[in-house]
Amino acid sequence: MQVNDLISKGARMLMWSLIISLVGGAVSMAAMAAIMFSSVAAIPATGVTPPVTSQFISSLSSAMAASAVAAAVFGAVMLVLQWIGWSRLRDADRYRYGIGRTGLVLLIVGFVLVMVAEAVMLTAMMPVLASYLSSGMPPYLTSPYGLAGMMGYAVAVGGITIIGSVLAVAGTVMTWIGLWRLDVDHGTGLLRASIIIEIVAIAITSLVVVAQMILLATVVLAFISYILMIVGLHRVSDRAHAIPPQTPPSLVQGS
Repeated sequence: MQVNDLISKGARMLMWSLIISLVGGAVSMAAMAAIMFSSVAAIPATGVTPPVTSQFISSLSSAMAASAVAAAVFGAVMLVLQWIGWSRLRDADRYRYGIGRTGLVLLIVGFVLVMVAEAVMLTAMMPVLASYLSSGMPPYLTSPYGLAGMMGYAVAVGGITIIGSVLAVAGTVMTWIGLWRLDVDHGTGLLRASIIIEIVAIAITSLVVVAQMILLATVVLAFISYILMIVGLHRVSDRAHAIPPQTPPSLVQGS
């Protein structure tokens, strides 16, 4: 197969993978919305808390399972098409486009780690949440792990999630580099424009997160300032009370 044919077929496979990804996202959201809507409509208006709670937990679990299945199926198809596309591009020019398939490997590993961590967390937390809603007891009392166990569990799952996220980000950047090179060699600038727009979108999201953190820090600083002012006024009151009585200057001038 000629180089141009490899590049053409590789690019087309990547194109179809993105189309599958969009369709999968729409199907996943529609499945979750449909199940949640039907479950809420089926709840009897009795005002009794336990049936509503049980129905809500069951509906939430079903919606998340349906959404996860749809996302997994379409995601698997997307990854297969991505693998075929990047493999053909790498065969066309290993040094220019091989970084794309390497990035895809990192992206897959990172994605799997994040999904496994979230699945384990949901599997462990859903029974605890259901028990808490039905009994009203604190989650760490209804959990078989106890408070320390839950905290250690959360730290471990969070660590796996962070590692997976770092790998996924690194893989995404490497695929961007491959797409950038592909556009420089054979494109019209649209791939580069899409990458720039995506980077801008991520930057804006990061700014929003930073702004929220700054807002939270401002609230914390305001609270600390308020506490310091209370303590300061209390100390002024104590020190003034300890000083021997004196006539205020204003009263002396008035007399």
